[in-house]
Amino acid sequence: GFRADAAKTRELLGDCDMVTGLAVSWSGMSPRLQKTTTVAAEIRASSEAGAKGFAVYHLAYFTDEYFAAIREAITANKPAE
Repeated sequence: GFRADAAKTRELLGDCDMVTGLAVSWSGMSPRLQKTTTVAAEIRASSEAGAKGFAVYHLAYFTDEYFAAIREAITANKPAE
């Protein structure tokens, strides 16, 4: 899954900046959409794998629920100030 792929990518790249890609849907899945919880879990997995950030694709499919899930995942990954 996504977590294992992110960890394998980190292992292959070594010590360098990494950005992961997230999609709400893609051609093999359309018109079905990822669950918002899946998108949030992929963001957390990206962070745990050491990614410096992430890119989102298929913005046309994003609803307020997806943006809320992204905000929540980002906030959960931030260290307390």
